[in-house]
Order: sequence, then structure tokens, then C-alpha cells
Amino acid sequence: MKTVVSHFYNEEYLLPFWLQHHKKYFDHGIMINYASTDESVNIIKKICPEWEIVDSENEYFEAQAVDNEVMKIESKINGWKIALNTTEFLIGNMDILTDDNNLRQIIIPCHMMVDTEETEFTEIKNSLIRERKFGILHSKNNVRSARSIHNFNVVYSLGRHFRNLPVTTELNILYYGFCPLNETTLNRKLQIKNKLSPDSPISSDLDHRRNREDFIRAHKEYQTQSEDLSFMIDKYISYTEIDYITVCYKNYDLILLQVENFKKLFGNNYNLYIVDNTPNSLKNVELLSKIALENPNIKIVNRDYELSEFDGISHGHAIDMGLKSCKNDIVCVFDSDFFFLHENINEYILNLFNSGYHAVGCEFNDGTPATTNYLDSHPENFANAPVCYAAFYDKNVAQSNTFKIDINEVDRASGYIETGYRIRKHIVDKKLKGLTWKANRNERPCFFRNEKNELIGVHYTAGSHTNFNQKTIDELREIIFKNKPHE
Repeated sequence: MKTVVSHFYNEEYLLPFWLQHHKKYFDHGIMINYASTDESVNIIKKICPEWEIVDSENEYFEAQAVDNEVMKIESKINGWKIALNTTEFLIGNMDILTDDNNLRQIIIPCHMMVDTEETEFTEIKNSLIRERKFGILHSKNNVRSARSIHNFNVVYSLGRHFRNLPVTTELNILYYGFCPLNETTLNRKLQIKNKLSPDSPISSDLDHRRNREDFIRAHKEYQTQSEDLSFMIDKYISYTEIDYITVCYKNYDLILLQVENFKKLFGNNYNLYIVDNTPNSLKNVELLSKIALENPNIKIVNRDYELSEFDGISHGHAIDMGLKSCKNDIVCVFDSDFFFLHENINEYILNLFNSGYHAVGCEFNDGTPATTNYLDSHPENFANAPVCYAAFYDKNVAQSNTFKIDINEVDRASGYIETGYRIRKHIVDKKLKGLTWKANRNERPCFFRNEKNELIGVHYTAGSHTNFNQKTIDELREIIFKNKPHE
């Protein structure tokens, strides 16, 4: 069991990055709320709904009182535990935290992260760690003292730092106290003054009593000592696996065909989530249970909501549910009538994402003028932003908003009309690096090819809710299994 403890006060800016990162490493989290007035609590409930949120017993944010409360909470936790600030991101080999009965403490070096002149006063687009990799190594200048992760109760010195002790090389903490440097983070640091006791001596909590100019001056000084730490960071944050999500609506024949195709492409090395969005009266629970029993790589997700007559709501909600179950940093959302044909699709996608892409997939083209007219009329709203016929996303991008669209939200004037349009708009607005596969105009089924003209997959585009007859199933089989793709 691995548990992280953290305290927060109005951390709505950093918390999404911090939670998305640490929920992969820890089985549980305990978040201590210092009477936040922003969206911090709601953000925690959304991203880590199983984690605990407790109200602090302290009125003021003072080092000794903070540490005492952390120790009190840690005393009730079994297994490995660590207390991190919202500015501290743990990376490394968590496999060294074994579940044996030996009492162990591991001292972790903290590295001060710093903006370059090119990145200061700019916003993070998607991932803090992936976009800010310059800093000062702990071994070169101990600006930030080490932290501890331990499986027994420790007594902290003031600030919970550990000094003059050997540090591990297996784990590292990236300290983003001065990075990113922008107006939001400066205001974040300045607000802490409001949580200090009027009775506390000025000599205490000096770091929290700085003004805006002090912080900028300190950052400039750190900037002269910083270097690119990609060599240390990249090996722990590279994309390595992909989760696939598709939605089933009545047509179980397509799901059976998908299972066959996944086995053909991936053997037993894949993660597929099938969200059953079929009305209860038409569900084939026995079939899906059998599929999951025979294929441990497949997980069935059942809907927890009433079906809407409008597909944009029900289908979008189903995708949102699938995303909640995913574990990996890349997720692929694809229609159940889209079939991948590229034999090395995972390797192709991982290479793109590890070179800086955030979204890769189909252009908005279902083989009819109904979609391609939007492409031609609003190119700026579709440029390199895929749609979820089949699209791979950084999970943070996929979870940046809901995939649902209400009928009243369909905006034909701008071209934002499809399930998942909010995600596409997020990609466009944030100018995230994306890529779209192309298909021939006015031709069905749609065969999508990548930037190298390699065949990626076929979208049958009859609609996954349509009753596929034997003729169409046979046609798909001919394409998928007999190597007779459209040329």
C-alpha cells in the first residue's frame, strides 16, 4: 500500500497536473484542505474520487502546525507514505517500495525546476513535467532539501526536509515552486501570506513572506544555474502503453469482430475497454461476460445512467465512463465500426507521442459532403485536431472536458457539432501538437491513411448502432482478415 499526503489552499492551477501525475503512483491519497475558496476540492473529487479530503485542524498555515498534523495523519497509515506539497512531483522506480515487513526509509533528492527565458510568463498547455524540464540538480546545489518516503512513523524536523543524509538514485522529486513562472503562479505564492498567523514571528516562514519582486529576482538567480534535466526525467515519463475504448450499442456482431481483430493485431498485448451502452432490454450480458472471461485484456464497463434519445449525450457519456477506467497515459477512443489495419499501430503512435504529439487520429470525414463541407468551411477549427471516429489522445487531453454534446450545443456556424467536439476545441485553442489521417472524399467505407500514406484503418461509417447484416459483416471480414484492403 502506497499513500501520499498533501495539504492545499487554493491550488486549482497546479492540482490537475499534480493529481493526474500521482494517482498512477499511489494506491490512496489524503488531501488536507486549509479552507480553500476556489475549485480545489471539486478538482480532487473529479480526478481522484476515491481519495480522502479532510479539513485541516489548523486555522493558519504555519510550518510546525502543518508538520504536526501530517505526522498525526501518517500515524494511522499502514504501508509506504510520503508527504508532498502540490509543487512537488515524484518520479522514478516505484518498484523499490516492496511490501515486506522490514522497516525502511528512503531519502529522495529534490531538484529545483526553473523556467528558461523562452518559457517564463507562458502557460502550460497540457503537462507540466513534459513541458518544463530545466532545473538545478540536488547534487549540484542543494537549494531544496530532500524528502522521505517511509513505511513506519517518522518524526519530522521543521518543514519535513531531510539534510545531510545519503539520497536514493531510484526516486526523484521535481520541485515546481518557482516554475512555471507566470502571473497565476506568482499570485498563488503571494496568497499564502493570508494564511499566516498574525502572531507568528517574521523570522519564521520567510519564503512565504516574499513579495512579487522577490520571487522574480530569486527565479532569475536560479535561472543562471539551471540546465536541461531531460536526461533524468524522460526515462520516467515516456509513453509506453495505450488503452483502447469503444462503445457498444446493440450491435454485438461488431464487438465480436473487434475482439478477433485485436487478437490478430496485438496477440495478448493490449488493453481494451468496452462500454456497453445498449438499453437494458436489449443487452446481451452473457455474451460480454464470456468475452471478458476468455480475454483478460478486455474490461466491460456498464453504463450508470439513463440513455438519452440524443446520441451525442449517451455516446459521449459512455466515452467519459470508459476514460475513468483507463490507467495509461495514452487513450484511444474509436467507433465500434472502425477497424485498425496497421500492423504496428502501437509502435507508430508511441513514437509520435514520445516526439511531442498530444492527439493523432481521423479527420472529420465520413465519406459524405455532410462532414467534409465543415472541413472546407472551417479549416482553422479542424487543423490537426482529430475526431473520435478513431483518435489517440494524451489522457489529460481526453479528460480536459466531457465528450458529451447536447442537441442545443450543436454549432453549425463553427463546425463544432460532433461527440467530443470540446476535446477538439481544446486541442485547437491550446495549439496542441496534433495530426490527422486522411480519407478520400465522397467514398464509403472510409480508408484512412497517415502522413506516410500507410493504411491505418477502415471506418465503415454505417453507424455502430445500425443493424449490420451478414453481407456487411462479410465485407468487413474480407477487408480485415483476407488482406484485401481498399487501395
